Amino acid sequence: MVDGPQTAAKKVRADNLKEDWEDLKLKNGDRIKNLEIQITTFQNDKQKRFEKAEASSNSLNGLLERIKIAHEIAGFWVTLFITLLFMAIELTPIFFKMMLIKSPYDFMNDNIKALIKAERGIEIKHDFYKDKEGVQRDLVINHESENLIREKVKLLQTQADLNEIVLDEWRSKETINIKKDPSKYIDS
Repeated sequence: MVDGPQTAAKKVRADNLKEDWEDLKLKNGDRIKNLEIQITTFQNDKQKRFEKAEASSNSLNGLLERIKIAHEIAGFWVTLFITLLFMAIELTPIFFKMMLIKSPYDFMNDNIKALIKAERGIEIKHDFYKDKEGVQRDLVINHESENLIREKVKLLQTQADLNEIVLDEWRSKETINIKKDPSKYIDS
């Protein structure tokens, strides 16, 4: 293929520009090398500063550090506001839980306590009487201890009855012995 006149003109122009480029390179070679060194130094310094800033920012990741920085920048009142805001955010669930009347845990806890009272024989009659100040009071009945007291009273009563029988028998035998031979029982 044969090149046309425009292509030949463009080739001549490209060759001329290439010669100009080579001349500029020769004239400004030292300057270009210095600029390349400066660019490399700048890039290295930039990388070092970036790594140092990243390490510094990583050390300031904690909430307390950020609040200290905010205190330095904005002052006492802004720091106080931020601290109170965080406290409100953290404590809101606790206050909400405290405001609830009864939760499932409370019902389970009441059930367990009622089972323990039933096992121990404790009966509570709520609002049974008013005391001297007019405050409603509960009546607490301890069935297990009352049963134990009844058993002890009956045992003691039975022992007393048996002792009475034994003493009566002993008295009657001794009375017979005295009537048979009173001299054994009389001191001289």
